[in-house]
Amino acid sequence: MPFEEQLRRMERRYSRLKAAFVVATLFPWALFLLGQTKPQTAGPESRDVVRAKRFELVDDDGRVLAKISPSSDGAGAISTRDRNGAELIRLGATEGGKGTIATYDGDGKVLSRLAHSSEGGTFELYNRNEARILFLGPYHDGGSICVHDQGGTPMISIVRDDDGEGAVIATNRARKVTAVWPGNSRK
Repeated sequence: MPFEEQLRRMERRYSRLKAAFVVATLFPWALFLLGQTKPQTAGPESRDVVRAKRFELVDDDGRVLAKISPSSDGAGAISTRDRNGAELIRLGATEGGKGTIATYDGDGKVLSRLAHSSEGGTFELYNRNEARILFLGPYHDGGSICVHDQGGTPMISIVRDDDGEGAVIATNRARKVTAVWPGNSRK
């Protein structure tokens, strides 16, 4: 597949993921604002806080389309679902207590993940086989971009080297470095 076509496909995916991120970010606020009713006068029946263990948004047939609930490890989570109940977007926390957003294809396979590593935030794209094909994140206190093959093996990386200079590194499927640009960036 020509590079230009691959680039156009990645740009389309990025646009879809950006739209999903905006929807996922605005969804809780929309739920809050649309759920507002005319305030009642203060009295013995009025409440300042609504508390529950779980909130569900359902359609007319009772199918859950969105859910706010604790996750299996006790952190808060928000998820949206399609008409068939398949999860599409999940906002939550990692086991280490860091925020994460994931998008799914409707069959339970992850498409993208915005998460956290020990060095900072990361963004990952996955193919239909759930192999990571793109990674954006920190590396040696700088940024990195890593393109993977269809099986998830890193092939091309753009990083900050140990000397603080930019470097492009190519590897083969055995993860052996095959080329470095500029040539003096080899570790």
